[in-house]
Amino acid sequence: MRILRDGRLRFSPWICPGLPQLDFMALHDADRVDANYSVHANWRGRPIFIVYVTRHRVESTCFAYQLTPDELREAVDIMRKAGGGIERWITAGLEWNQRSMARSKPEPNRDAVLAILPELLESVRALPVAEAWKKQRREWERESSTAKVAANSTPPRVRHTNRKLVEPEDSPGSRSLLTARHGAKGLGME
Repeated sequence: MRILRDGRLRFSPWICPGLPQLDFMALHDADRVDANYSVHANWRGRPIFIVYVTRHRVESTCFAYQLTPDELREAVDIMRKAGGGIERWITAGLEWNQRSMARSKPEPNRDAVLAILPELLESVRALPVAEAWKKQRREWERESSTAKVAANSTPPRVRHTNRKLVEPEDSPGSRSLLTARHGAKGLGME
């Protein structure tokens, strides 16, 4: 399998040189075959890396969640050796796992894998990163900064005055708005 720079996939019947135990399997929804599917990279019959494709282009990747820390290290090494554009999606897979595992319920290996993810991300720092993933990363950063601003900001101060807010009687909905807030009895509108 190769991943082109624009995210399109190309499949080949040839195995990856030096990795005869690596194979790829495309999985479609059983109900419909369309442009959205996943491709599992399997090492010795077990999934290690998953590529998610939307509209014929790679959207995201992740490493299999059931991997132990040592198996994850090996999976990163295998996907680096596979080449063919896959290396541009290794960082994306690690970042996806880090983000989703940090938010997930406790599972076997979760804490141990979370502990080694920073080390693995550092080890792949020199690898190129897919442009589509850079966009996703910027979106996450925007979401994170927006959440931080909202968490750190204080609610706006309400200015109290002695003046009453009065809506004109003829404005549409003024009666129903006032009735909803105070009830018909409270407004003398019985």
